[in-house]
Amino acid sequence: MTIKFLKDYSVGTPPEVFAAGDVVDGRGEASELHFVRRGVAAYRSAEGVLTDVDGCVIGHDEPVIEPVIEPVIEPDTRAAAAAQAVGVADVKPAKKAK
Repeated sequence: MTIKFLKDYSVGTPPEVFAAGDVVDGRGEASELHFVRRGVAAYRSAEGVLTDVDGCVIGHDEPVIEPVIEPVIEPDTRAAAAAQAVGVADVKPAKKAK
């Protein structure tokens, strides 16, 4: 299972150091339980749901937000582009005045 550290924490000699936000995978079940029981880490699902030792949801990881890049629309084609976006296909761009 995967755990996510909620606080900075160090354990052992020499100390093993974890920072808040570290996501750790592949530790033994007893080791993960050690951190989760102490409230310094939470179990993390593939969807980013954080749970405590009893399986109660305690939070979610921040979602990754992809940037939205919109095309540049010339002023005389805005009405046509807007109409096409809502499904009105017969609207044509206005002709430029001479």
